[in-house]
Amino acid sequence: MKILYASTLDLNQEKASTIHFLALARALSAKGHQLTTISRSTYASVESAASHFPPLRKVKVLFYDWALLFLLLKRLLRGHFDVLYHRDVPLINVLARLFSVPTIVEVNGIYVDELKAAGMSNLGVSLYRLRESSVVRHANRVICVTEGIREQLIARYSVPADRCVVIPNATDTAEFTPSDKAACREAVGLAPQPYHIGFVGKFQPWIDFSTLLRAVQILRADGIPVQCTLIGNGERYQEIVALRQQLHLTECVHMPGYVPHNHITQWIGAFDVCVATFTHKRNARIGLSPLKLFEYLACGRPVVVTALPGLIEVIQESQGGLLYDLGDAEDLARNLSLLYSDTAKRETMGRRGREYVVRAHSWDHVASQVEAIVKSIRE
Repeated sequence: MKILYASTLDLNQEKASTIHFLALARALSAKGHQLTTISRSTYASVESAASHFPPLRKVKVLFYDWALLFLLLKRLLRGHFDVLYHRDVPLINVLARLFSVPTIVEVNGIYVDELKAAGMSNLGVSLYRLRESSVVRHANRVICVTEGIREQLIARYSVPADRCVVIPNATDTAEFTPSDKAACREAVGLAPQPYHIGFVGKFQPWIDFSTLLRAVQILRADGIPVQCTLIGNGERYQEIVALRQQLHLTECVHMPGYVPHNHITQWIGAFDVCVATFTHKRNARIGLSPLKLFEYLACGRPVVVTALPGLIEVIQESQGGLLYDLGDAEDLARNLSLLYSDTAKRETMGRRGREYVVRAHSWDHVASQVEAIVKSIRE
């Protein structure tokens, strides 16, 4: 197939959204499809034709919408495409219809809720709601990463239910593989003996670091030699540094900061257990499908995660970890303690998690689902 693949993302920024976009591009290319990628910037690892327009100041961000539409129009005028697959490009569904090209839009969250939570004015939120509506309206299919997002799009923007499908996130199962724990610890500089738990990701408002650190406190009080590593950066980094100090956990909570995505495998391989702790705010309504969870499982590490929609289903289906009650540090500590005392359980969960991700959450699997959707809308 010839696929016109577009996004407002700056592909030079390393974050979950760009990792998803690029990984799916590579998976579709690997299946023999011809991609023409248009975004804010080029990225060397996408083997496809790419248009590029340089970053502007944030106050001029609306320019991206119109510039991207202009570039897409030029591509549509130059030749036929079997489908236009896009993320966050307003009005493009209507434009593509003029050229009889079906469109698929990928939605990974309800952004207006995040803007409202961040303190944007009611006028700003209302304007962005119009933009978000224009992104999903009139698409032939809308791919949502969670069932909660699907329900919100149907309710808020009147997207027809039969056009909304759910395809959760995934990971690169060739890059994220089980590794020797001792070798990984030596490579990243972690001590060989303590019980290592780890987190990887952005320090975002919806990550529940407070419950995690209080659970570490409980484990230490119970005499468990736990070491916790929090990898990443973001707007809450200094806040968590201060909380670590306030709880007297400086010696046992390691915060190395940003680590390039291609080095994350070694860190995950060094952990005994990985954690994904989330707050109720933002997450309970739309659900979760975090890349980090599938990366943990692909590396053969057991996980302990918050009992929230999206996460519950993954743990139940994979049997690759345990769930703890939302905001309950004692319950989180109990689960981590259980895994500390049962090496065999950790190994069994790690194996099951890896098998599950290879079977159901590789990017190749996602690409196959996208192929099937394209075929269905072209029939």
